[in-house]
Amino acid sequence: MEPEPVEDCVQNTLSALYPPFAATAPTLLGQVFEVVERTYREDALRYTIEFLIPAKHILARIQQEACAQYSGFVFCHEGWPLCLHEKVVVQLSSLPWQQLCPGDFYLQVAPYLSRAPRLVLKCLSPDGRSVQELPVLPDTYPFLFTAEWLNGINKDRRAGRLERCLLAAEEQVLRLPWTELICPQFVHQGSFMVGRRCLPGPSPEVLGARSPGDGRHSGGETQEAEGGGLEGEYVQLLEISPPRHDAPPTPVSPSSQSRTLPARKGQGKGRNRRHRAWLHHKPSREETLPRNRPRRTWEGGWPGADPSQAGLLRGWDL
Repeated sequence: MEPEPVEDCVQNTLSALYPPFAATAPTLLGQVFEVVERTYREDALRYTIEFLIPAKHILARIQQEACAQYSGFVFCHEGWPLCLHEKVVVQLSSLPWQQLCPGDFYLQVAPYLSRAPRLVLKCLSPDGRSVQELPVLPDTYPFLFTAEWLNGINKDRRAGRLERCLLAAEEQVLRLPWTELICPQFVHQGSFMVGRRCLPGPSPEVLGARSPGDGRHSGGETQEAEGGGLEGEYVQLLEISPPRHDAPPTPVSPSSQSRTLPARKGQGKGRNRRHRAWLHHKPSREETLPRNRPRRTWEGGWPGADPSQAGLLRGWDL
């Protein structure tokens, strides 16, 4: 059996972590090229072994921990929290420091030649003339995408509170309030919600998404599902109604139920100790900033936005 090309390994890894890969590929591959050239001297194999494989384990754990509390729901953005469709949340290379303003920060899996890569938070230094790097410890991964985590970071800061996370999308850098980023959106259609019964009272305009940790996704955009278009494989749909104490619960016939994908082994561990993110209304309009950095192309013929082109990077199970 011949070894799989390095390009196939990279694409297979990134497409599993940052779906839909057709949308995130231009941003992610540009970041890959940058790290390969600057840190690993264009040695793609060394990049894969020393950076990408350890980074995959970090990112997979972050995603699993964040999604565990929403088990059974179908996410509008199937790559949350690592990406929101084409917008990358956890970066694989540094963003231009000139894009950072007071109160801004971003998350990155940073490469190190002398040790394994690690997750870091980057923001402006207190004097505003350089970038400050704060390590994100593995012990904090279970509640990384919560308001409590950022409050803990701000409690030790003297240079002002961090409030907005930078997201990368090709040639743009976007700002999104942390309080909105940590609240995933779910598929919502009329009086039905995917996953569990809605509580009485106001609900977000959009609700729903994927079953985390199983590698299978719905075709998630932030748009309402067409009638009858939901995948019947994820969850059962329950009609929204206020709880009634004077009537016994109505049994649901087996024919109206759909199968729920099995969770990964150990996925529920420590769930009671996780902090739950609050639901908010539809996020406000994001602020778009120009990103003055030209796009790179791989001389070897790596694809841009369409992974179906150029038989790059397919299927190496890491």
